[in-house]
Amino acid sequence: MNSAATPTFVVIVIQLGLGLAIFYANPRRRTNQCFLLLSIVICGWLGSLCLAFTAKSLALAEFSIRQANATGVLYLAVLNLLRFAISRPAEGWSDLLRRSRIWLIAAAGIVDRPVSRVGAVAVIAVWGLCATLLGVWAYKDLFGR
Repeated sequence: MNSAATPTFVVIVIQLGLGLAIFYANPRRRTNQCFLLLSIVICGWLGSLCLAFTAKSLALAEFSIRQANATGVLYLAVLNLLRFAISRPAEGWSDLLRRSRIWLIAAAGIVDRPVSRVGAVAVIAVWGLCATLLGVWAYKDLFGR
């Protein structure tokens, strides 16, 4: 482990601890369950970035970058699940997943496909737009404006 990996591992431990603390505060709330899932996805993203930055071979670095791309897409899908869990606390998991089906299908389609260099730029642009729309929807949904 080099000096670049140490802070990343500290952040992974803090993020996982935060997710577990929120979950154990009330394990039955779907909001807490979604936050734990989001924390796990963030830890996966950070871990794959750390592996990419500390890789000794080009093949491992390329694999890690692809995994970081996949977990970045999953981050947005889980963030959307968390948004629905906050705005609709009475709904169950089946309802939350049904409401998020478009995001989940799109995320699964992107994660399933290997991304070329040109495709990566397109994926980043599309998901950047989706993240902006998700932010606007979340603001309107949570604050009613």
